[in-house]
Amino acid sequence: MIEKKYLRILRCIKCGGSLKQKQSLLVCDTCDYKYSIIHGIPSLIEGKGGVDVQITKDKWEQIYKNEHEKLDLEGERQLLSHVKFISSFRNIFKGGICLDLGCGFSRTSLFLVKMGISFLGLDISIEALKKSKNLLEKENLKGYFIQANFLNIPIKDSSIDSVFWGLALEYVQDTERAVSEVYRVLKPGGVLLATFPPLSLSTITYQQIRGDIPDLPVLKNIIRWLHVDIFKG
Repeated sequence: MIEKKYLRILRCIKCGGSLKQKQSLLVCDTCDYKYSIIHGIPSLIEGKGGVDVQITKDKWEQIYKNEHEKLDLEGERQLLSHVKFISSFRNIFKGGICLDLGCGFSRTSLFLVKMGISFLGLDISIEALKKSKNLLEKENLKGYFIQANFLNIPIKDSSIDSVFWGLALEYVQDTERAVSEVYRVLKPGGVLLATFPPLSLSTITYQQIRGDIPDLPVLKNIIRWLHVDIFKG
């Protein structure tokens, strides 16, 4: 069963109504729309969304299917660096529920939960979420994960105390709508911590391979055309 503190903040993405759990489904109290629960993870996505959202979803599902739990030496170094950075904000995250947007295969969730943080991970890839959930369960730790996208976050207004958005916003075209969604779900006085890849001549090729779409005039349109229309993700 889904913990009450998480269930009570979730909402239907069709009508905004409250959700209740019925066995392997979440059902909207208002419109009766039903959402699947896959491996204990609610799938709160309706339809395919925009072309950028669908390309992103398909691409990351493929990547996470092939990603191993064990990291190489460079991966371990990057993870420790990331954890050190996030840990410096532990006092912000400890109050209430912390939403990790675009959490991916969230190895950092392990460290956040050990710090006593109420962790809620959101990602468009069910493969990433399944692996994240398994990682916590192996350590007998509790966190919670939902499948959704940034443009329609299935969380009620003013429900989240803090948001961590690490290297993920650049994957959607409608930046303004995505940021507005985060503003909507944050409580008054809530805190958003966001990180972005650097934009420079030395990193632009790498960012294009990753599918980043920087929100800069002209450049955004060119990279969107290459990434979405030409390279198809």
